[in-house]
Amino acid sequence: MRHVRYDLRWNDSSPEPYRLLWIDPDEIEYLIVPSIKDDLINRGTHVIDGDWDGTIVDTSFATYKELVDRMDGDLPVLAPFSRYGFYRAIRSYLLEGEDWTETEYYQSQRTSGVSASKLERYRRSVDDLYDSIVTNGYKTQAELPESARVMKEGPPEYDEIRVNIARDGTFVLDDCRNRLSIAKLLELDEVPVRVLVRHKRWQEIRETVATVDHADELSDEMTRLLDHPDLQDVISESATATGK
Repeated sequence: MRHVRYDLRWNDSSPEPYRLLWIDPDEIEYLIVPSIKDDLINRGTHVIDGDWDGTIVDTSFATYKELVDRMDGDLPVLAPFSRYGFYRAIRSYLLEGEDWTETEYYQSQRTSGVSASKLERYRRSVDDLYDSIVTNGYKTQAELPESARVMKEGPPEYDEIRVNIARDGTFVLDDCRNRLSIAKLLELDEVPVRVLVRHKRWQEIRETVATVDHADELSDEMTRLLDHPDLQDVISESATATGK
């Protein structure tokens, strides 16, 4: 029903529930804390207004919980993925040879009560994913055998890297930090992502782009956005030709 409403409201710019975008993993510079997925039905996609994308904090943090506690209710926030303890631990462990148990992330999780056996299982799963991507390349969920998919039921696209798109088109990680971390460490050119949430103002930009015949009808700001991966499905051929 949500997507029926979107089709009626947004017409030609209505977002497809599981359309994949292929983007450079380095385009995802921020993650949202806490994850929006915790408050939504995760199937399909959403268009949400509000200030969920409005506060950027430039700080290091070991875990989501640490940052949530530090913000004392002033949430959600966008935090640099490069300064997230999990990503820094994966980088130190996989690329620099640091003992997994000595990383800040591991120590913080143990202090929070997470068992050593659980963290060891987690390390092995990261190892397996890293080795698989190095050996076989990055596979979409649809390209994997059904037994190897994270989600065994429903569309395979459900469990690709999930991102949100802020009002200015910025990509923000919502979930699937393992695959994004490894894609960044391996310096992959592109990875598939699906959009869980678009800010309403970004969706309005999609709508505007979808309704013009020529790029010169767009503002300078919107014209500069025409290469954005999430606009390619709504740009008319004439607008593309005029704008490039």
